[in-house]
Amino acid sequence: MKALIEIEKLKVQYGKQVALELKHLVIPQAQITGIVGPNGSGKSSLLKAMLDLVPHSGSVKIQGTDLKSQKERVSYVPQKEAFDWNFPINVFDLVLMGRYGPRSFFVRSSGKDKAIALEAIELVDMLKYKDRQIGELSGGQQQRVLIARALAKQAELLLLDEPFAGIDASTETKLLSLFEQLKDQGKSIVMVHHDLLTAKNYFDFVVLLNNSLVADGNATETLSAQNLERAYGGSFNFTK
Repeated sequence: MKALIEIEKLKVQYGKQVALELKHLVIPQAQITGIVGPNGSGKSSLLKAMLDLVPHSGSVKIQGTDLKSQKERVSYVPQKEAFDWNFPINVFDLVLMGRYGPRSFFVRSSGKDKAIALEAIELVDMLKYKDRQIGELSGGQQQRVLIARALAKQAELLLLDEPFAGIDASTETKLLSLFEQLKDQGKSIVMVHHDLLTAKNYFDFVVLLNNSLVADGNATETLSAQNLERAYGGSFNFTK
């Protein structure tokens, strides 16, 4: 397993409340990594700390360099509730922002940028909605557009906060297949995920949290009954 991200002595604290404290964590390269744990266990805080979006102490490095200085190598998909869907923009223009960020309103887009944006929209099966205002989309469609925006950046590391929330099973299967293709291209995917029944089959590597690291490693070993009891405080059984 080749390391991509190395985290040391990470602490995220909101006021007096410690959301997450990790002594050491290594996330592998060119793998699909799932971050799982109960509500309030620090899953989203981990992603945000990696991107320097929340106050934290400790270090987060990508191949030996502070990740906050290497943000061009990372695409981020927040929970869709964090986005303003009343903003007057259509699907194509929102995805095109992935090429430049918010500056895209003031920078002339090249033909290559537009082609990449269209390809990203097609990858999430939203091409027929490319001219639709984002406020007119369903929740699942909104999620797919946010993923397309991240894909348009063509970064080597994709961080996603519950990308399967609010989408149907068919779309989830298609997106997972897309993530597998990205992995085969050498890209790394790290996502927060809440469904323990699918986590065992979806991920090459799993990080199990409960405000600290409970366990990490391959899905079968990490999601053992003993580890899940430590994280969730209850008994869990998986059906094959």
